Amino acid sequence: MNATLITAVASFAAAGFGSYFAFLLQNRKEQRNELNQQRKAVNRAIFNLSHLWNAQNQYYKEVILPDKNSPALWLRMQANISTQFLNISFDIDGLFFLADTDHAQFLSRFYLEEQRFEVVKDLIQERSSVVLNQLYPKMEHLGVRAGKAFEPQTVERELGPDLVGKLKTLTEEIVTNIEQNIESTKCLNQEFHEAMAGFFKKRTLFFFKRKYRILKLIYDEYGK
Repeated sequence: MNATLITAVASFAAAGFGSYFAFLLQNRKEQRNELNQQRKAVNRAIFNLSHLWNAQNQYYKEVILPDKNSPALWLRMQANISTQFLNISFDIDGLFFLADTDHAQFLSRFYLEEQRFEVVKDLIQERSSVVLNQLYPKMEHLGVRAGKAFEPQTVERELGPDLVGKLKTLTEEIVTNIEQNIESTKCLNQEFHEAMAGFFKKRTLFFFKRKYRILKLIYDEYGK
């Protein structure tokens, strides 16, 4: 093989290798950008979980817990139409990359958690409306005012079975759902964080050694 041919082959090989290496770098860069977008979607989901938990836990501590052991919680629990219950929606589209992984179950769990929160909001809204528009006017008519001692059994008899039954049912449903949601949200956060930390650790790219940090949220036990 003459020198000219050898030079031409070497140049062609070098050009081919250079193109392949450039393609590889570009492909790795695109993968890194995709992983960054996925990580951001995961961190937003965890952040939203913290909103769900904090709103419900705060309500539990401020509204339910003070009279939790009272036989007349249905009567004592205050009305609460609070701005702390903001509309929270998980970006399922952003998390849909999980559908092709072993973690697809989290998609339905996030949807369920969002729906559970909406149920609690609706229950609190309904009970607050009943308290403000029906209970308080009747209590005032009976001469029962804030700070004044009263006998719950007497008030219950005067209010009538329909109103009392409605308040008892709504109060019980709120307490049950809040307690379940607090635990469910905390459990989902812990399992999701662990799963995603492992997911991104396995996807560290050879050319871009970096940690894909996942939010770590710590939940305080309510009522302690």
